[in-house]
Amino acid sequence: MADHTRERELAIAAALRETGDAAAPTGDEVDRMRSRVMAGAASVGRDSGGDGQVTPMPARGGTSRRGGRHAKRTSAVAEARGRMMATAAAALCLLMSLSGMSLLLSRDAVPGDALYAFKRSTESAELGMTFGDQSKALKHLEFATARIGEIEQLAAAADAGGTWGSGTAQLLAALDDFDADTIVGTRLLTGVAAFGDVGMLSSLDGWADLQQERLDDVRAALPADAGGRITSSAALLDEVQQRADALQDRAGCQSITSGASDSLGPLPAEDSCVPGELDDAASAEPLAPAPETAAPATPDGSTAAPSTTPTPEEQDSERPGLRDIVPNPDREDRLEDRLEDREDRPGWPERDDPPSDPRSPLLPLPLLPDMSAPPSSPDGPEPR
Repeated sequence: MADHTRERELAIAAALRETGDAAAPTGDEVDRMRSRVMAGAASVGRDSGGDGQVTPMPARGGTSRRGGRHAKRTSAVAEARGRMMATAAAALCLLMSLSGMSLLLSRDAVPGDALYAFKRSTESAELGMTFGDQSKALKHLEFATARIGEIEQLAAAADAGGTWGSGTAQLLAALDDFDADTIVGTRLLTGVAAFGDVGMLSSLDGWADLQQERLDDVRAALPADAGGRITSSAALLDEVQQRADALQDRAGCQSITSGASDSLGPLPAEDSCVPGELDDAASAEPLAPAPETAAPATPDGSTAAPSTTPTPEEQDSERPGLRDIVPNPDREDRLEDRLEDREDRPGWPERDDPPSDPRSPLLPLPLLPDMSAPPSSPDGPEPR
């Protein structure tokens, strides 16, 4: 069995060899092709101004050949990368321009328009970039105001028969979004106002009053099946006004809120209002005025200006120098002579009285004890 298979394979190989020899060009055909190739090369050499001979290329090492192929490949990759970067930059510029145009065109979009979804996405992005409860509350109220404006545009586009081109579903969706933004904005703003700026409650009250007037104006143009829904939004605005007024009435109390809250924020306290305590600056008592010192009498009997106690800064600035501290015998003798002359003048204080000049005080010196020994007698010490 194995011999039969081998014989069959050898027969197939011989057949293929004969087929290849039959399909190969003959010697004449090989010579004819060679002559045509050489003639073509000679004509190319004459056209280029050469001598018609083909100069063989110098042999190169394997490393240089691979380096040349690598350089060509690197250049091609760099060119492709540059074209890709240019294409990406152009696509980015186109996308930014389209986004800017869409943003401008979507500002006036109403429910049912093609760009209304883009408008709402932009609002969500703005809300995500807003930080702080007060800023977020104002942003939600701004979006709620925009929903009322969209409803007014839909009402203006309705025909005389009250037919809405966008349908009642778009109107109801706008009212739902208005209620949602109003609830969130009110909850955040009342929370900030109850524990901080109470004056913002009056702004919230005025905003709710204005939106309710706008809903009342557009109520006549609404479809019949949307009357109950617009009444619900108006009732929500009434609750917002009541909450703002209740919290504002307890602005001067110690307890403004009850500690509980609902969807509109903290609930006002229901106990009796106890006025809040004053702060330290308002309750501080004024300091008592410094007592004035009596004016000393002058030699002529008049009263001098009252003297005040110098402050520590003034005392530091009037510190005596070295010449005032070191005793000077000549100066003391002259001072004693002047004091003896003044004692004879009428109305001049006694020497033991303190002088009127505080800068040169005269302190009484204590008398030294008598250290002299008593005279001795021949009979011994005298009895005491």
